[in-house]
Amino acid sequence: MSDDAFSWLTSDQIYTRKRKSGVSSLEILALPDDLRQLVNQVMRQEPVKLEALVAALERPEQDVRGQVALLTAQGWMQKEEIEGEIHYRVNLARRRARSLPPGIWQVLEGTWKIQLFRYFNDDEKADFTRAFKLESFESGECIFRQGEWGHSMYLLDSGVIELVTQDAEGNEVVLSRLRPGAIIGEVAVLLGERRWATARAVEPVSVWTLYKNDLDSLLSRSPSAGLALQREIERQVHTPERHISTTQASSCQTRKDEHQGERYNPILIVGQEAAALAQSLAEYTGERLLLLNLHAPPQSTPSPLASSRLVIEHRSARHLDSKALTKSLQEGLAQFDRVIVAAPNELHSPLMSVISLIDLVIDLSGTEVPWVIAAARRRWTIPTERPPDIARIARRLCQRVLGVALSGGAARTLAHIGALRALEEAQMPIDMIASTGIGAVIAGLYAAGFSVDELTDLAIRHDKDLNPFDGSLNLRLVSRSALYAGKHARQTLQKLLQDRTFDDLSLPLYIVAADLESGQPIVFKEGPLIDALEASLALAGLVAPAERDQRSLVDGGLINPMPANVLVEHGAGLVIGINTIPRPNRKGILPARGKIDLTSTWLRLRDQLAYAALMSSLRHLDLLIMLQVDQFDGTDFDRAAELIASGLAATQREIHHIRTLLAPDTRL
Repeated sequence: MSDDAFSWLTSDQIYTRKRKSGVSSLEILALPDDLRQLVNQVMRQEPVKLEALVAALERPEQDVRGQVALLTAQGWMQKEEIEGEIHYRVNLARRRARSLPPGIWQVLEGTWKIQLFRYFNDDEKADFTRAFKLESFESGECIFRQGEWGHSMYLLDSGVIELVTQDAEGNEVVLSRLRPGAIIGEVAVLLGERRWATARAVEPVSVWTLYKNDLDSLLSRSPSAGLALQREIERQVHTPERHISTTQASSCQTRKDEHQGERYNPILIVGQEAAALAQSLAEYTGERLLLLNLHAPPQSTPSPLASSRLVIEHRSARHLDSKALTKSLQEGLAQFDRVIVAAPNELHSPLMSVISLIDLVIDLSGTEVPWVIAAARRRWTIPTERPPDIARIARRLCQRVLGVALSGGAARTLAHIGALRALEEAQMPIDMIASTGIGAVIAGLYAAGFSVDELTDLAIRHDKDLNPFDGSLNLRLVSRSALYAGKHARQTLQKLLQDRTFDDLSLPLYIVAADLESGQPIVFKEGPLIDALEASLALAGLVAPAERDQRSLVDGGLINPMPANVLVEHGAGLVIGINTIPRPNRKGILPARGKIDLTSTWLRLRDQLAYAALMSSLRHLDLLIMLQVDQFDGTDFDRAAELIASGLAATQREIHHIRTLLAPDTRL
């Protein structure tokens, strides 16, 4: 986001300067929440009367009338008279007349099914279609030229368009010909880049045009869909047919390209859960799988899912020779997307004949099978302290390990409890979790096995137990390094966690702290859990540092307020970020509800610094969930019930996006 987007932070200029031109969606995003919601509601209904706006926002008419008058006077909105009544519109830059002839539905009916647009829900799709404008081009006419900045994208309705460029000698090269249903120019629009080729009409064509300003306003209402769209576009940039230069490609490198895991095929599984794992893998990937079952007697009968995606052939390892097994494996690889061999614990000579063909051996037996250790060139040995999580192993195989990054944000992080409840109720699988600050306390307790109900009870009925600000507003100058000792909160955590270590957790946990002297980040992932959480409670400048190994440790909220990158580095294929750090607003560093004290003021300063750092971490995310907690203060531990309810509601609205991320890949 550009620097001038938040330039109004240093003054009240949004109330004092006239706008001579329309506003951009970037400026709308930077508005305070109440004004931004009003503007978005106007865009959704425009042209809209004041009475309809009041009803939609469910606010007092006097408040809405005053805000509308303010925004209209400053040029954010414009009013017009329609049939003798006053209506309002948003004064967007370069507004164009919008039309929605029936033809757009025919084009989009198939478009929604492709990867690029599958992230939109039904309401967002309806808004999206209203923004398109039908345009025509004659044969030989250019829709756009190579090198121009992208200000619009197109859906081809009829006719043929060719994409052309020039080679090193200046000769024209036709890259491809596009037919009805194709999407054109979306890369330059979403990535803010120049056109990489010229689009020219081969014959008279009709296209549905979506201008960048209209797209920005749509995505400002659904940042998660926007983030998903950008991820998909960046993925497309790296396909060979794009003919993007090396410099452009490297500048758009995504974390999926950097951290994409291998696709293992074939796989050998030792243990009695091979059929269940194969079935789960088929469900996540949409692939057709062949399971060669060498167990005797045969394993359990597959469910209905297996009949369409998973074919099981039962063979006895005792009666199968090496040639027959090799032939079965080769035929399976030719006919199916993936082949899995289910093997018994004991060694049989046919297995040794094909072991060199196996990409991966997964040992689910829990017995450290000697021949697997000796012969497998790549193996996963699944610990047996608890029953193996088959679905999690399947997600790891198809690079859909789901990581959740919880932001810091002092008391506002209690909203994460509601977010976790929403994920649980929707049966969303969390494979790993990372956090910092007091958000790490929520993450740590959750990973340690505390249920959402237990966390809710702790936050609401014992709100002072997790509050590190000893003495509330009465400051205690415990040392030169902080205002509070945080002693009671630390004692509470010690009582709750006792001697738990990271090895005792139910899912992988990564907590980011910082060395106070060097400023370097420290990632806790092993050892006593209390060490990591005590460092997380030490909000720099407010709560006394945790002394560990001759180092003074504080929370990592100013360095990495939402550690999504840590999850990526540890194998997460999909990362969801849940944010409780408020956007900077026009009140600057003044605390909420008129509370003026050093603690709240310092927390607001931290929030502004942390939010800036948060923006740089978005590239590691597949989905960003913004919890609506801006109205709360960083010291509002006594408002836990409201915070949890807010986190629950905001996350429930994004569940359909998460389901889309976990759905089978339609490109297979």
